[in-house]
Amino acid sequence: MEALTIPDDAMLKEILEYIEKNQKRYVERLMDYVRKPSISVEKIGIEEVAQYIADVMEKAGLETTINPTKGCPVVLGRRQES
Repeated sequence: MEALTIPDDAMLKEILEYIEKNQKRYVERLMDYVRKPSISVEKIGIEEVAQYIADVMEKAGLETTINPTKGCPVVLGRRQES
């Protein structure tokens, strides 16, 4: 596991510029997520939302698994080693 790198000022500026440049896309993704009907206490839409999250994570380059539990499924993501 890699050690955490604390960004210097130049790297932080680059990160903040990236966030600003992509803000609309991230807000749209968040809005798409919160529009998904899911009520965990009633087990409505939970599997569908777990699959949605897994799909988003896979598009970001993560290897995912959806693990069933006695309650709601748990979505795990792992960065693929290159």
